[in-house]
Amino acid sequence: MKIELNTELKEYLDTIFDHHFKNIEASNLIDELLDASFDNISDVDIMMLSSSLSISKEEALYQAMIKLCDIDPEDEELKTLEDYNCINKTIIYNNEYDDNEYFKSIKKLNKKEGRWHIFNDYYSPYTPFITSEITSSKEDFYSEKVTIGAFKKRFDYLKCLEGETCWMSITPHEINTMEDVIKESEGNVIACGLGLGFFPFMCSLKDEVKHITIIEKDEKIIDLFSKYILPFFKHKEKISIVKDDAYSFLERLPNEKAFLFFDIYHTPEDGLLPYIKAKKILTNKDKITKRYWIEKTLLTLLKRIIITLLYENIYVKNASYSNAQNDEEKILSALNSYLENTIIKSINDVDFLLDDDNLKNLIIKLNID
Repeated sequence: MKIELNTELKEYLDTIFDHHFKNIEASNLIDELLDASFDNISDVDIMMLSSSLSISKEEALYQAMIKLCDIDPEDEELKTLEDYNCINKTIIYNNEYDDNEYFKSIKKLNKKEGRWHIFNDYYSPYTPFITSEITSSKEDFYSEKVTIGAFKKRFDYLKCLEGETCWMSITPHEINTMEDVIKESEGNVIACGLGLGFFPFMCSLKDEVKHITIIEKDEKIIDLFSKYILPFFKHKEKISIVKDDAYSFLERLPNEKAFLFFDIYHTPEDGLLPYIKAKKILTNKDKITKRYWIEKTLLTLLKRIIITLLYENIYVKNASYSNAQNDEEKILSALNSYLENTIIKSINDVDFLLDDDNLKNLIIKLNID
């Protein structure tokens, strides 16, 4: 990549870089908040803090979290992050999910088989979690926006562990990030990735959805689901499960009308390469409506990688991308190779490079080992 700097472009890029490093600091702060214990926060604490500072209960919750993490509310770095609005907002939930059909239908479970354990975990009152997609846009110089939520009372949710590793959990984040896709689903639906069956369950309730084919390669997950979760489905007749590798299945999938939801990853970090691989396979299958779990978050993470490439192109001499050790470095190396002859000489060039639609087209051209 060649960047032809002028005063205006340099000022714009430096502003983006400033936000970029604040994004990383904010991510570290959010990780600290999510890992902390907030058992000592009560309704009374929130109400008193809200009253004494003349702030909303949501703002009071945020301040209480900061305090319990032993972070000085007057800390300059914290104030800078707040000025950048990296934590978009805080939401306090009451009983918003009580009427969800999945929660009403899937009863409490506690089943163990070998290394696998399906059970009801819970959020204690005022335990924070990320509620929805992480996004960024040129209007805010690609500052990443994160929404934090917490419940006023204990919230139970279904969880599946393999050993100590969480395989799937039906938390508000999973529910919120699938909501639009479920609304869109119709006709013959294909779900790559089974998990705990939230997506197929909710789709099966829709009259517009005729049949749901679930692709899952792990036989044990299929067995656990079939024994302990599928019996609670109200429309079991709509469900078929195919034991297969998702990529192999997509390669063979005919280009015929269908609604496909791809969800075989657990986090944004482990989702980027599967997302890119699936998009490359499905590029020419234009009759299929394709949706990918947390796609906005994945694109936000991809922007972060490209901004790193832009920064190193300007400020790091002899940056090397030949010895990639992890997924992010592999993508960075592939982007560096693909963009080798790209010329950036205006603000519009930067914004085009980081545009969501451009990124969707760009990633299918990457050569990633």
